Amino acid sequence: MNFALTVIATVVSGTTVFVIGQVIVVLFLERIRTQARCIEDVAQALTLYRPLYLEALADDGHVRRVTASPAIHYPPGSERIKTDERIAADAASVELRRLGSLLMANSQTIRLYGLWRFIRLVFPKSWILGVSRELIMLSQVCPPANEAQVESAAIHERELKQLLKIEVN
Repeated sequence: MNFALTVIATVVSGTTVFVIGQVIVVLFLERIRTQARCIEDVAQALTLYRPLYLEALADDGHVRRVTASPAIHYPPGSERIKTDERIAADAASVELRRLGSLLMANSQTIRLYGLWRFIRLVFPKSWILGVSRELIMLSQVCPPANEAQVESAAIHERELKQLLKIEVN
């Protein structure tokens, strides 16, 4: 009888610890890891899409009639033609906006954010807001249509690099 009670107590306590552990993982740690993964995706996107939002300036400082590849020149009035390069630039714009929105959404779904921030497992919400805002602003000038938009993209990229503490080449 005593042995049976010990076995039952062990099984019940083991199951309880496992269930509580899974609840903690699903409700807290998984969401924190999702936020960290999103920040990794942002750093990757900045490197991947950099030619689409910054390299539209010609050697003489004027904006080329290109939307993605600096080697392709478009005749006047052909900006509306959907080329592979234009499609890639539009996709980059959507992806940058998606990442900014996803980062903000992830920070909103983490329960007990203040506690995790105190433990330094998550970034401050003001930092998340800044990165999200810069990503969305960068998505609005991708692909750049004029020199001012290229300069604006450079400013947003510089802000993102400072916030993320990364080097993009």
